Amino acid sequence: MGIFSAIKYVAILIVVVMVAGGLYYGMNLKAALAISEENSKKLEESISIQQELIAQQKADMVKVLELNDQLDEANAKLQKDVDNLNNKFEVNAKGQSRDFGAITRAKPKLINKIINGATSKVNRCFEIATGSPIKEGEKNSECQELIDSIAK
Repeated sequence: MGIFSAIKYVAILIVVVMVAGGLYYGMNLKAALAISEENSKKLEESISIQQELIAQQKADMVKVLELNDQLDEANAKLQKDVDNLNNKFEVNAKGQSRDFGAITRAKPKLINKIINGATSKVNRCFEIATGSPIKEGEKNSECQELIDSIAK
């Protein structure tokens, strides 16, 4: 065996090793590509889920803002009612200031009658608010809005 046949065998061996290395590299590249494709699919799914979540959060935020507006309206109405109650004894029907204590001392029977009548009306408001049926055409100056809202 001569030097040329040894070189020939070494050259063939080098070519075989290079081909085997190339095949090995190609197989690893295919496996890495498959893993990368799976990761890409998972990433797209998670992006889709996040977009749905963001859309739901936006819808929830709109609902919260609407409820907040409704709460502000109700709060303003309640504050108006509180102010009205605060002025019941201090202001007369014409909007003029009055001394309720002086009126009470001057006309105790009349004031007693007025307070008892108003107390009866308020008690009826409590009855309605706790489920008592409303009588047809019922009017109550203390809680007419409640009666109207239930009668609808």
